[in-house]
Amino acid sequence: MLDGAAGKLKYDVTLTRGSGNEWRNDGDPYLLTARFSTEMNHWYNLGLTVVQGELWQGSGLTSKRDRVAVDGRIDIKRWTLKGQISNGHNGPVDARRSLLEVEWTYGYSEWTAYLQRFVFELGNQKFDQETHSLGVRFEPTNHLQVDVDYSKDASNFGRPNREMLRAQIRVRL
Repeated sequence: MLDGAAGKLKYDVTLTRGSGNEWRNDGDPYLLTARFSTEMNHWYNLGLTVVQGELWQGSGLTSKRDRVAVDGRIDIKRWTLKGQISNGHNGPVDARRSLLEVEWTYGYSEWTAYLQRFVFELGNQKFDQETHSLGVRFEPTNHLQVDVDYSKDASNFGRPNREMLRAQIRVRL
């Protein structure tokens, strides 16, 4: 990982294995991600992300992925509005994603409640996927974050909609 600042722009460049939580060599998977953004310490932030890679799919197969995304954040007192739009490909198939999030922070920023809308469109699918989430985040330090949310599909590429209760713990060393 390479990160830093050049003038008033922040940059992060990361090269990962492209095989998820497992270390797989078959198919030579990789994922290269680069993000350039305005400084994070303002009431707003704008960013541009470029992703290129070959993701491991099992049985030695990989799937080519590329994306270009723009994102933004606006802080208004205890409220934060976030959004991202991306366009690219899963192999030869057009892929578009969008995310809209509204957050409300309580206390000294340890507690956050959030509402998300996520849409994923694939060019070879008749239907898209749209998911809504309502969650809470507890972040007592920069080293620990706990998220719990309830998610429900409004659509799922024409398949049965899913309902999920998810929990995630992040520890940063």
